[in-house]
This record gives sequence, C-alpha cells and structure tokens, in this order.
Amino acid sequence: MEDMKKPFFNVPYPVKSEGMVGQEELLQKIRQQLTENKRAAVVHAADYQELGGPGRTWLAVEYVYRYRDEYPGGVIWISVDRSIEFQLIRIAKQAGWVHPEMEHPDVLKDARQNLNNSDCLIIYDNVVKLAAIEPFLPWVKTGPHVLVTAREALKGFTPVEIPLLDDEPSLQRLLNETQGKIDALPDLQKEPLLNDVLDFLAWSGVSFMGVSLMTAVLVKKEPELSHSLSKGVSLRLLQKAVDGERYQMHPLIRKAWRDKNPIKERNQWVDTICQRLGDWFEQRRKPTDDLPAFEAEITHLQEWGTHAKDQSSEHECRLTWLQAYPPYYLGNHQESLKLVQSALSLIEKVQEPDLELKANLYNDLGSISGAMGDHDESITYHLKALEIQREHLGEEHPDTINSIENVGTTYSALGEHEETLKYHLQALEIRKKVFGERHPDTAGSFDSVGDCYDNLGEYSEGMPYHQQALEIQRELLGEYHPDTAAAFFNVVYTMVKLRRFSEAGERLTPYLEGMSSDHPEYERYLNLRKFLNKERIKGSSRIPSKKKKKKKKK
Repeated sequence: MEDMKKPFFNVPYPVKSEGMVGQEELLQKIRQQLTENKRAAVVHAADYQELGGPGRTWLAVEYVYRYRDEYPGGVIWISVDRSIEFQLIRIAKQAGWVHPEMEHPDVLKDARQNLNNSDCLIIYDNVVKLAAIEPFLPWVKTGPHVLVTAREALKGFTPVEIPLLDDEPSLQRLLNETQGKIDALPDLQKEPLLNDVLDFLAWSGVSFMGVSLMTAVLVKKEPELSHSLSKGVSLRLLQKAVDGERYQMHPLIRKAWRDKNPIKERNQWVDTICQRLGDWFEQRRKPTDDLPAFEAEITHLQEWGTHAKDQSSEHECRLTWLQAYPPYYLGNHQESLKLVQSALSLIEKVQEPDLELKANLYNDLGSISGAMGDHDESITYHLKALEIQREHLGEEHPDTINSIENVGTTYSALGEHEETLKYHLQALEIRKKVFGERHPDTAGSFDSVGDCYDNLGEYSEGMPYHQQALEIQRELLGEYHPDTAAAFFNVVYTMVKLRRFSEAGERLTPYLEGMSSDHPEYERYLNLRKFLNKERIKGSSRIPSKKKKKKKKK
C-alpha cells in the first residue's frame, strides 16, 4: 500500500484566476493564519466567511492552486454536505492507502490515522456546524493545515472575512462573469434537454451530480447528454468537477430557476423523478454493488425525499429507507435504525403498500437489530419479511433466498443451531436450482451449511461443504480473492478442529507464503499458523476462533 508521502489531490474545482475584490490580501491572510499557528491548538486552522457560497469556495480553490506545492502530502477536499466518512473511505482507496477489499470501518480508521500524521492541506467546504467536522479534525500539532469554509465564525477558527454582498451585487457579479450569457435562458426552448437537466439539478441537492444518475433519471444515454452539459458549462449555468463527469448548478442560477419554475402543481413530474431516482439508488445499495457511487449522490436522494413529502408517502418511504444504507455499513446502526423505522411508519399509512418494499423494511430492521445485539427482535422482523416474500415473490426469488439465509443466521445468534441448519440447507437447495452449483451465491451457501455443522460440532459433516465452496470460489474468483481466501481458511480451520494438524500446516504454509501481507485475510492466516507452530512444539493449545458471518442487509 502507498502512504501519505505520495501527494493526493482531489479538489473538484478548476482554478478560476479571474480575481475578486481584495483577493490577494485575503489569500495572504489565509496563508498567514495557516502558517503562523498563533493558537496552541492541535492543528493549524483558518476559517473565512461570506454571505453567498461561491465566494468562500472559490477563495479556497484559489488558495489551493496558489500554494499546493507547499503541501508534500497533497490536498484533501471534503464537502461537508455529504458523508465525510464515505469521502474519506473513497479517498483512502483512490490514494492507495488501504487494500481495496478492506471493510469500511477499517478503511476509515486507517484514513484518519494517515491524515493525522500527514503534511497535507485538508479543506472542509461548506461547514454549517462545527460538530459536523469535529470528529475528523486532526489532533497532531505537527499535522496538516485545515482550511474551513463556513457562513459564520466557528469556535477555534480565526475568520478571514470576505466583504458581504447582498443579492443584487452578487447577481450583477454573476452577470459580468458570464458576459451576459445568462440572458440566453429564454433560448432554452431550443435546447430542451439542457432545460431538463437544469430543471432536475435545480430541484436536486447542491452537490455535484454524476452523469450516471442524470442519464437514469432523464432516460437519456450519456452521448445525448454530453452536448447539453457542455452547453450549460459554456453558458456558466453549470460547473464541471475537475475529477470526473460530475456537474453542479451555480447556486445563484439554482435559486433563480426555483423561483421561476416552482415545484408545486408538478405532481406527475415529481412522481416520475422519485421513481427513477429511487430505482438508481436501490440498484447500488449493497457493498457488492456500487455503494461509493451511491454515497456520492446522497444529497440528491435526501433532497428528493423532502420533495416527496408533499407528493407521495410511498415515495417518501422508499427514499427515506434508502438513506439508511450508508450509516449501516459504517456501523452507525442507531442512525440507520431511525431512518428505517421512519420509513416503516410511512408505508403503514399507505392503503395498498408496495409489499416488496415493506418486506425490505422488515428485513433491514432485522439486520440492524441483530447488529445491535437484539436477536429476539431481529428474528421477529426477518420472519415477517420472509412471510411476505414467500407469498408475493415466491420461494425462488433472490430476495426470498436471502431472507431464508438471514433467518438461519439469526437463529445461530440465538444459539438454535438445528434451526440454523434447516434454513441454510433450504437456501442452498434453492440456489443450486436457480443459479446452479458454479455460482458465487451458491458457494456462499455451501460455506454457510459447513459453518452450521461446525457449530453443531459435526466437523466431518461440514468439511465437504467447505471444500465444495472453495472449489467454486477458486474457479470463479481466483486463488487469492478475499472470498476464496475465506473459503480456504474454513477448510484449514476445519482440519484443525478435526486435529489434523500436519495436514492443515501443509495446506496453510504455501498458501500463506503466496499471500500479500496487505491482504484482508492475512492476519487471520498468520494467527492460525502461529497456533499450528505452537501445537507442534508443546501440544494442545487454544484454537483461534473463526470470524462470525455477517447477515446480509437487503
């Protein structure tokens, strides 16, 4: 893995360099505040403020491009209106600080440690409350510089103030910058797709939006959007992020558009947008899908959830439910639980609810309750979900199969291992029928059945299932894929439990030698080898435990 010695740069805005009143003096003040460290604080900090967001952000951008060479560790840009945790996770993976298969909480921990000990510049853009960034502020005195943009002064940050501008001068400045091209707005009848883009962005969140979400909601292919987006950028109605195909509406244009095109009385349009938007997020809600892309668009999901309140309880329910996924995968179970419970209360108001959605809510409440240690509550929710899915989706639907497995896993947490085995065997047989044996999900079911026998102390019965899982994973995923490595571990571990120590050592040693030290399973293998070495020296010792399997959250 790489470290912070290699600079990382993720500023989403290009350099502007067109100047604003007093810019040079403001930049010097920021530099002075960051370098002098007048206060005895854990980080060097500066804050600057102005009424109207673009000035604050653009001043930060100008500072970055002026002084980026002064920061060997690079520049880390964090937008506070999005999940800071997921931004840090994405940064850590893009920068190569962590193994790409590490669990999110572990990635977050390593990312924060890297930042605490780096010589980089961190920018927190658009801070409303200090509490939002306090858990992420570096604590090492020799650590990074921190530059914050905020509407008002924050405790611990000496403000560098931009002269306040009222709306009229701000709009005049925008008109001057765009060289009068804002007057082209009436001509959008000739650009209907650009009109649709602006309409969607105006009523979405304030963050940049990726082309993937736009194409899905507007039902257009990316090449079709390209011309309209370029036109919007050339007119300075849109800003394009420097780190990819992501676009943002200028805040003043956004406000003017909303005033000109109110959302009230547009029920059919809102209904269509909420449905398509929800579909896009639902397809990306699991870690095995594209959860980072999901999180990158979270402000738009939240904004449309607000619009849905006046339109449809079912849309509001679905968009509220989907917001629960990022906190769940970060281990913020209380926040996730609150969102799903809120969604359930909304769907109970609907006369003819979407039963598939209701089952998803029950299943997720079961998973969250289990993660919080309340397994009695968990089994109740999972059984409710399974009952709905069996009746309305059928036994062979993937969601039904997942629920069968979740019920089994929850019974295991309750210590009812015979019930666990019954449900996991059901899931295995259905997956073999639906997917065939050579499928990753089927391999997972083989491994789960092997675990059931292990928990019952019937290791000889479980071994064939673990071996079958390993064979499938090797064929489909390769020798050192994390799932293959986990399956291999289960085979060797079962040999240990059967006290076949020599055979286990013969299998383990060459496999471990071929494994990278940053592999997510490396430490577990290393501990098992240490145990086997002790066993050869002094006989019986305590066998290290296996990882517990995690329940799926649908």
